Amino acid sequence: MNNTMLTIGLLLVAIAAVIGMPIALIWALNTLFPVLAIPYGIETWLAAFIIPAAFKTEFSFKQKA
Repeated sequence: MNNTMLTIGLLLVAIAAVIGMPIALIWALNTLFPVLAIPYGIETWLAAFIIPAAFKTEFSFKQKA
């Protein structure tokens, strides 16, 4: 029972993070750059998932033998 409650709690925290982080990103951009004035809405919420993906890069300096 205790393990189940922990699992459900962690799942709820993960869901809240997925929902809340895009809104937090929009809020942070609006706070840092007030001229942007990004509206809060479903379109901007979905677009906030693309911004981190655009900046994610992987570099590998391993040489193949």
